[in-house]
Amino acid sequence: MVTYLRGQHLFGYVDESILSPFFLSDTATVNSAYTDWVQQDQLILSTIILSLSENLIAQIISLTTSQAAWSALENLFASKTQARLGQLHFQLATLKKGSDSITDFFFAKQSFLLILWLLLAANFRLQSSIHICLLVSALSTILW
Repeated sequence: MVTYLRGQHLFGYVDESILSPFFLSDTATVNSAYTDWVQQDQLILSTIILSLSENLIAQIISLTTSQAAWSALENLFASKTQARLGQLHFQLATLKKGSDSITDFFFAKQSFLLILWLLLAANFRLQSSIHICLLVSALSTILW
C-alpha cells in the first residue's frame, strides 16, 4: 500500500504532509481546494479499506479520513510487531543446542536472527530500550 500511495504521490494524505485546506475561502464560500482534498482523501480511504480483510475493516470502519485509518492500522500492527519482537527476543536468548545436531542448531539460530533483522529493517517504531536489547542480544549471539 505504501508503494502504491507513494507512486501516485498520495502518501502525504496518510502521513499528514498534505494537509486539508480550509473549508471556507477568503470570500466565505466553500473552498474548491477543500472539496478536491476531501474527494481525494475519500478515494484513498476507500482504497485502504478495500485492501483489508473483514477483521481489519471492522477496526477502522468508523474512521472518516485516510490519515485516521492509516494511523489506527499503524498502531494495531505496531503493538503486534512489538509483541512478536519480544517473543523472538526471548526465543533467541533461550536458544540451546540440546539434542539438536550442530547444523540444526545453527540453522535455527540463523532463522531467528534473520526474522529479527528483517523486522528491524522494516523500520518498525520500537522503544529505544527494546531496540538496544534486541541488537545487543543478536550481536552477542552472532559473535559468540
